[in-house]
Amino acid sequence: MELFEKNNLQVIWQTGKNYFSEFKKHQSNRVKVFEFIDDVGSAYSAADLVVARAGATTIAEISCLGIPAIFVPSPNVAANHQFKNAEALYKQGACELIKDDEAREKLAAKALELLESPDKLNLLGAKIKENCKPNAAKIIAERCVKLAEGV
Repeated sequence: MELFEKNNLQVIWQTGKNYFSEFKKHQSNRVKVFEFIDDVGSAYSAADLVVARAGATTIAEISCLGIPAIFVPSPNVAANHQFKNAEALYKQGACELIKDDEAREKLAAKALELLESPDKLNLLGAKIKENCKPNAAKIIAERCVKLAEGV
């Protein structure tokens, strides 16, 4: 937590239920620790950079908002789908990707590097926004109807 003080950073940290009791001790003036954030939109609007798992909903939210991100995919998901989600974006230059088992070693340095580079943050934000598909549900439904009709 000294890192945040030293670099004048503020952190909004959602731990999830399983980790809250372990990490709430890090709460300070610069670090706000929550089990769950009900108003994630406000948290996103305050963020210059998001560090998150790489679930589909999280990626969709971050993409449509154009927020630069470092994804740390959960290794505990079916078919390693979070890694595949993040890897696809990483290959497009739309995010940074750090494997879960490398996060303790690499995450802080990568976050600081990005936060000290507004141009890189802007590029990541623009690239990830290219993946926003606000009409995805409608497009999928239309394709399903066409398939069902045999068109």
